[in-house]
Amino acid sequence: MADLEHAMKLEEMLRQERLGLSVVVAAPDALHRDVTGAYITDLPDPSRFLSVGDMVLTSGMWHNRPDAADTFVAALARQRVAALIVGLVHLGHLSDDIIDACRRYGLTLLTISDQVSFKEVAETVTAAQAGTADGLAAKGIRFNSRLAEIVARGEGAEAVLRDFRMEFAIDCWLVDEIGTLVAVAGDVPSTEDVGRVWNLVLGNDSAGPIPVPAMGAGAPRTAWSVTASSQQVVGYFICEGDHRRLSRDTPIVIDGVRGALRLDLEFSSRWRGANHSHVSELVRVLAEDSVSPGEISARMRLEGLDPKDPTVAVIAEVADRVFPPAAVLEMSYRLFARENTHIIGCVIDNRAVLLLNGPGIDGFSPTSTPRGRSSSPSSGDASSASASRMPARASADYRRRSSVPPSGSETCRMRVLSRSPRPVKSARTAR
Repeated sequence: MADLEHAMKLEEMLRQERLGLSVVVAAPDALHRDVTGAYITDLPDPSRFLSVGDMVLTSGMWHNRPDAADTFVAALARQRVAALIVGLVHLGHLSDDIIDACRRYGLTLLTISDQVSFKEVAETVTAAQAGTADGLAAKGIRFNSRLAEIVARGEGAEAVLRDFRMEFAIDCWLVDEIGTLVAVAGDVPSTEDVGRVWNLVLGNDSAGPIPVPAMGAGAPRTAWSVTASSQQVVGYFICEGDHRRLSRDTPIVIDGVRGALRLDLEFSSRWRGANHSHVSELVRVLAEDSVSPGEISARMRLEGLDPKDPTVAVIAEVADRVFPPAAVLEMSYRLFARENTHIIGCVIDNRAVLLLNGPGIDGFSPTSTPRGRSSSPSSGDASSASASRMPARASADYRRRSSVPPSGSETCRMRVLSRSPRPVKSARTAR
């Protein structure tokens, strides 16, 4: 007998688009019924071979005499099967007497796409049953074959998550190392949820499942770290619900998903690193006394900065060793974003370094409220080189707007390195 704790619900089957199922008649509790087995038959009365919770699939070859529909449907109803799926290749269309019989006996009736075989539905039901080792293995191998095709076509994280959700009926999403929501399959999590989950899993490089407790009235989640070839964590694969058993029951699936997602995340991480290296080289040039103003101007223009406009250099760090410097840099981009200001940045010595350039930068303060915020700046001389703190209210407002709030810290420490209406000249003296 099937283990009802892990039995597939009819609702889960309907969410798997690849099965091509459509509901024609639905019993009151149809979506929540357990599907504990699958039976393919064209017998006029298959009742002696059926069990409670079976999904019955038929091509309707028994539909060739009076009262055939009533006899067939009544037999299924007596055995309390989960639903009846009728293929239309033989029948051509679904006749009224079959529909009427299902309504009369309270039996859920579905049709299946001509492009989907009964075998695929049956294998899906079998593979979902706990303790069916061969079914789980077959499901894992089939899914990983599709993953290989996705990777070969270069379809990316969205396709990987989409197929995972179709196969396992689990909503899921992917967040990268700096807290950015990369891809989603199913319901899109709120910005607040992404930030909270990311903070909880941050720094956890476990190869196994990472349980994420329920927050408020929400459900628990399960996360898996995604590591690059260098073993550095480049993101997290998040599933809605407690699915830690997936690592035990179908490890080949979880390993396959993590491997496929790693390609996208590792590419993005390397792309950010390449961009940071360009900016760090500019910062080095600005700090060298031996570099001519002409070369500085040329380097600034290459990075999109105007040497004629004022420039401010800022370093930013969060008082949390686990919080990635790259996430601090992303947070700072958003914090200082304003009109007519160009911002570039990089990570140097595990701290975020930003160059703010634009005609309105004269009034810059490292603790000023970015455009659209209502919080007030803290006290402090904007042009000093002393450390200052972003006010807690501004930090809280940031958490509402961003997916990467500081972990274990309410504030972000920032320091002005240089500020002058003639950045080329002043930048050479900023050390």
